[in-house]
Amino acid sequence: MVHVAGEMVPAGLFWAGIVVIVLGALGFWVLAGNLGAGDAEAGDVRSRFRSFAEAVADGDGAAACAMIEEANAAAFAERAALNLGIEPGTCTEMIDAFAAGRTDQASTLLRGVEILDVRMLGGDAAIELPPDRAEVAIEAGTVTFSRDAGCAGSSDCWIVTDGGPVFRMADPTRGG
Repeated sequence: MVHVAGEMVPAGLFWAGIVVIVLGALGFWVLAGNLGAGDAEAGDVRSRFRSFAEAVADGDGAAACAMIEEANAAAFAERAALNLGIEPGTCTEMIDAFAAGRTDQASTLLRGVEILDVRMLGGDAAIELPPDRAEVAIEAGTVTFSRDAGCAGSSDCWIVTDGGPVFRMADPTRGG
């Protein structure tokens, strides 16, 4: 028996209560310490998305395509050529071709597209492994990103893995 607050409590019950309190406090500490995990990365992804959308809106193919995963840049170029009814070219040439046929109003909408949500995926906050993928939701769909291996602390670390919604907004054959 253990004396607690003027009453005698069985020792087993006392220690069980202590364990519950300690585990609860530890759980709260881990949760509170990791609630902000990913906030900096989410800010980097937002920044990268803005840079990407603005480069596409401005017809800056070199800048936009440098932010896209290489295989996806080639696939985009093929689809863009089909949509525009022109000979296939590089990603840069297709961004330029989109810009040439797009209205100023569509470019302005693309520059100011509203980010509805940023979802960070992967990683493990318990061992301080940051997220390695992200999804940016806009009205036209979801743009996905992946973190460049070994890179952290910069928006340049994030590579567009699927920019479809931005490309659809930029496509003059779809009303852009």
